[in-house]
Amino acid sequence: MKLNLKLLQFHWRRIACSLAILTTIAGVLESQEVLTNQSVIQMVQAHLGTDIIVRQIRNSPGHYVLTTANLIKLKQSGVPEAVITAMQAKNAVDTPSSEAASGITSLSAKGPF
Repeated sequence: MKLNLKLLQFHWRRIACSLAILTTIAGVLESQEVLTNQSVIQMVQAHLGTDIIVRQIRNSPGHYVLTTANLIKLKQSGVPEAVITAMQAKNAVDTPSSEAASGITSLSAKGPF
């Protein structure tokens, strides 16, 4: 009977440790905020420095919509060029171009020579 009780305690400890580890992992994954155009504008409006915002863009996942209209909106909202450039660079790293994704290669009108 003592052996069964010790074995049961051992398994409960293992379960408790596993739950603690899973909870920690879930917390870390949840804390990875995905930055957007709007969150960048909010950081600018909160008067965070350009270097801080650029570092946050580089170190966080991001989904930026950088159409011409949205670039104009970012600029009108006071977003510095260095920040917009960092957003464009992050998009270029995170999102392959549609040509590369589809396997299309372009040739010059003059041909391959």
